[in-house]
Amino acid sequence: MEDIKKRWFEKITKKTNLGLNKFREKMKLLEGKTRKCYELPLPPGLEAKENFVEMMVYDGCFVVQLIRKGHLCDFWKLGLHVSCDMRDDLLLLENQLPFFVLLKLYGMIEPNPGPPRHFYKLLTSALVFLRRDPPYVPRNTASIRHLLGLVHATFHPSLLGTQAEIARREENFQISRDTTPSATELEDAGIHFSGVPIQNMQNQKQGKGNMFDITFDNNTKELKIPILKVDDSTERMFRNYMAYDLRTIIRMGGNDEAVTEMFNKLGDSVYYSPEDFYYKDIANQVNKHCKRNWNIWKAKLKKDYFNTPWSPISFLAALVLLLLTVLQTIFSVLSYYHQRQ
Repeated sequence: MEDIKKRWFEKITKKTNLGLNKFREKMKLLEGKTRKCYELPLPPGLEAKENFVEMMVYDGCFVVQLIRKGHLCDFWKLGLHVSCDMRDDLLLLENQLPFFVLLKLYGMIEPNPGPPRHFYKLLTSALVFLRRDPPYVPRNTASIRHLLGLVHATFHPSLLGTQAEIARREENFQISRDTTPSATELEDAGIHFSGVPIQNMQNQKQGKGNMFDITFDNNTKELKIPILKVDDSTERMFRNYMAYDLRTIIRMGGNDEAVTEMFNKLGDSVYYSPEDFYYKDIANQVNKHCKRNWNIWKAKLKKDYFNTPWSPISFLAALVLLLLTVLQTIFSVLSYYHQRQ
C-alpha cells in the first residue's frame, strides 16, 4: 500500500505542478491542530514531526484521490476482495484523517472545482464513493470531523424530524432502556412487526429512507422496521458507528444463532444515556400500549384461540352450542316448574 500511495502521489505532483515540499508546507501548518485530534501516545513511528507530516501528505492525498476518481480498479490485480476491503477500511475509526486535512489537500489537487465549491463537492464525492447514493448531505455539515462522521450523520433516523423536534420529545421521555419490553413481550401485547425493504421507504425530507427509519402506527399497532442485510462486514460497520456515537433481518450467510450472538455482543462495554435515544417517541407509545392489561389479554386471546382462520368459526359454533344448551336447560326447568303447578 505504501508503494501505491507514493505512486499515486507522483501522478498528483505532475498534474498540479506542486512538489512534495509544497504539500509538506501546507500540512505543517495544520500539524498542531491535527495532532490534537488523536489520542496520545501516537502509534510507533508517528511521534516524530517529519513522520507525522509525511503521513498527512501521503495518506491524505491517497484518500482524496481515491474519493475523486474512485481508483478501486487499481487494486483488482490484488484481488476483488481488496477493493471491497479498501472502502470498508476508510470507515474504520482508527483510520480517520481530520476532514479539514482532506479539504486542504483537495483544494491543492483540484484548485478550481467549479460549482459546487470544494467543501460540498468533497462531501458528495465521498458519499458516492462510500455507496451512500443518492448522496444526501446532512444539514449540520459544520459538525463533520471525518469520513466516518459523515456517513454516520447520513444514517440518523430521518423520520424523526429536526434536532429541535427531537429535543421537544426528550421532555416527554419517561422510560429507560432497561424497561423497554422485549420483542416477545411486545408481540404478546398485540404489537405486530413488519419488515420493510429500505428502497421502499420514502420520506418527504430526504426522498429515500435508511436503515434506522423505524416507525410505529398507533392505530394498527404495527412496528415497521427496515430490513437489514447481515453479512461478514455488518458487525465491523456497526461497531465503528457505535464507537463514534458514544431491526427485521435478512441473513446473507451463517445462521440465526450467529446473527443473534452478533447483536447480543454489540452492547458489550457500550454505555449511553437514555436522553440520547432517538426512538423516544416510539418507545413511549409502545410502552404505553404494553402497560394496558386489556391489550395483553386481547392479544393472548387472539393468539391462543383465534390463531387460524377457522378459530372464529369454531368459537362461534361453540358459543351457539353453549347458548342452545343453556336455553334448553332453561326451557326444561320452566317446563318442569309448570308441570308441578
